[in-house]
Amino acid sequence: MKKYTLFLLCIFFATSMFSQEESRYLEGAVPEEDGKVVFSKTIIPKVSISDANLYDLMIKWADTNYKGEEDNGLLNRVLLKDASKKNIACGGETYLVFRDKLLVLDRAKMSYQLILEITSGKCEAVVRAIKYDYDREKNLSAEEMITDKVALNKKKGKLNNYYGKFRSHTVDSVNQIFKSIEVYLNGEVSSKPAASQGAVATRQQEQSYESIQVEVPNYKNISSDKIPSNLINNWTLISSGKENLVNVITALWGGTGSLGSNVVAFSLLNQSNGSVKVMEKEDVYVISFYTEIYQDALGKFNSAEGSIDDKIKASGLTPIQMPSGATAFAEAWMIVECKKGTAQPAPKVSVADADSNNKETYNQTYIGEILNVWVK
Repeated sequence: MKKYTLFLLCIFFATSMFSQEESRYLEGAVPEEDGKVVFSKTIIPKVSISDANLYDLMIKWADTNYKGEEDNGLLNRVLLKDASKKNIACGGETYLVFRDKLLVLDRAKMSYQLILEITSGKCEAVVRAIKYDYDREKNLSAEEMITDKVALNKKKGKLNNYYGKFRSHTVDSVNQIFKSIEVYLNGEVSSKPAASQGAVATRQQEQSYESIQVEVPNYKNISSDKIPSNLINNWTLISSGKENLVNVITALWGGTGSLGSNVVAFSLLNQSNGSVKVMEKEDVYVISFYTEIYQDALGKFNSAEGSIDDKIKASGLTPIQMPSGATAFAEAWMIVECKKGTAQPAPKVSVADADSNNKETYNQTYIGEILNVWVK
């Protein structure tokens, strides 16, 4: 009897979870305008930015994701760039994979138009003109495949067996496009609450600095070998200290390596920056990574004038305390906690300052043992 009851409970919970998952694709999940399927989303940068600068950023995003080169039978290309109207049009293709098992590949090719319109400091993203090539059928329109009328049952409470797979995979694919734009601009999707709290962790004064598994709001802990080996990021800060003793300087990412059994991070700093000497008094420091939209905010820390508190306020970044005790900023998309190692001279590298025509010179390599890596 107990086994029978347990079996029924398993079926109940499995059915309940499936129903909750399926509900994301039910009535209203596929919007229509004048009888046409049109997905849209307004994406707002977290920092104030001019339409011209936002347009330039979205051009870079489009050029990266819609290169105009055929890959695996898919062609993604930029169709139009209108600087006067701040509009960008892209033609995209992707595969909707319904089933991929041994000797069985059930998929459809989806093509679409992506329109990006920059206005009033926002990016209006629209996906329209969706069509499918499936089996021997070509140019099947979204209007005949995934609308409420076609893909849902009469009560609008369940997906139809055949059309439902097109509808659910299309919704997921479009959401992935919008998410890609949000992550590019803000380092996270806007549905997440802003990270303004400190790390949820405590440690005793006598505890040594070691890699620990704790929670940091809006971040997840990953192993150091998951840091992309080809990461090139000029939008990087190094910070140390706590509360009123915080020090922050701009830096260049130099990658990771091994020293004995330890994984270490390399960073290039400006040796003439007075904060470097102050930071050398600390046992740990934090390397934080930002999307390009924060370049002006990071440029505030290159100024020789003003206190560090003034610079943080001017940047608009939100300080948070990491498990090591060092301070980072909630706007970063990746945070690497390090135990201080050694510093050594490095070939000079110059990068234009975000706030002026001056160049920041980086001439010292900072090496630190990686304690934790956090990503959004």
